[in-house]
Amino acid sequence: MAVAAQTALPGESLYPVKRAIEEAQTGIARDDATRGRALLANARGRLDEVRDLTERGNPASISAVDATLKTFIDRAGDASDALLAAYAETGDEALITELRSFTASSMDRLSELESEVPESARGEPGRGRGVPRPASTAGPAWPARSAVAP
Repeated sequence: MAVAAQTALPGESLYPVKRAIEEAQTGIARDDATRGRALLANARGRLDEVRDLTERGNPASISAVDATLKTFIDRAGDASDALLAAYAETGDEALITELRSFTASSMDRLSELESEVPESARGEPGRGRGVPRPASTAGPAWPARSAVAP
């Protein structure tokens, strides 16, 4: 069942299993660096899900995009916190490089997805809601997590 759950999307019966497995893997991380990397992988997975949901294009899939983007933002923020804490503890600059690389690639992917994402899921500058707008548009490119929390 765990193998089948790996490809589940929001709204599908095995999706809660997929997320529970991810949470368990994150929960048993031995240190902040390992936890941060697991959270980055989870955040990447949420962007993959957004892409897959928008490609399906049906109303049920599109309706799941907003929550999936919010989860991406939360996981990316948690990953950032963990990796920055690990960096503060170890001074390992590779952690910062990994975080910067993730941020750059995520912003590129968000730019690619922008035309596919429903208007309701797009962030508005200064409103702190929805997905961060790409750097090429007005407003902050990556809002503070506290601004997007429900």
